[in-house]
Amino acid sequence: MPRYAMVIKTDLCIGCQTCSVACKMENLTLPGCSRTTVKELVDVKWEIGICMQCENPPCVPSCPVKATWRNDLGIIVVDQEKCIGCGKCMKACPYQARRINPQKGYFKKVLPYEEIAKKAKEVHRYHKPGKVDKCDFCLHRVKKNISPMCVEACTTLARIFGDRDDPQSEVSRLLAKGAKPLKPELGTQPTVFYL
Repeated sequence: MPRYAMVIKTDLCIGCQTCSVACKMENLTLPGCSRTTVKELVDVKWEIGICMQCENPPCVPSCPVKATWRNDLGIIVVDQEKCIGCGKCMKACPYQARRINPQKGYFKKVLPYEEIAKKAKEVHRYHKPGKVDKCDFCLHRVKKNISPMCVEACTTLARIFGDRDDPQSEVSRLLAKGAKPLKPELGTQPTVFYL
């Protein structure tokens, strides 16, 4: 069984937001809910935010209805049918990688993509208002051996995805070069690394 990981080369990120837009288009996330974020820091540097897919996730035990868990591929998922929207998992996440789906769209009139999202049959495009949403590494793509959409869309190839147990994978090579997780002192054991 592969152990999936992502490495983000921060020196290659130009802050273009292509990853965020591609993610929104692929998953039809609701207004205000971004599964991946890119924020500008000082000196033309970028902070790339995403669910860290922790091996020791604090969000999982915090959910009172077990609507979030780590699946057999090691990916943290949320069942929006079970979720009660209490936000406890959001408070438990030290990476601020979760959002509550809004009750309304961007404008008074529903936008075409919002209408499509309401009718979506695919689980990855199904988002209930008032429920928690987060990145799941585009699980629907990973199950088909396709990289997450943010990785595929990245114009500078700053995002790398693969099996970190495969010594031939680029992810393994970058981990050996010194890619590090955010906030390792927390003991969450993230599977998203930065170089």
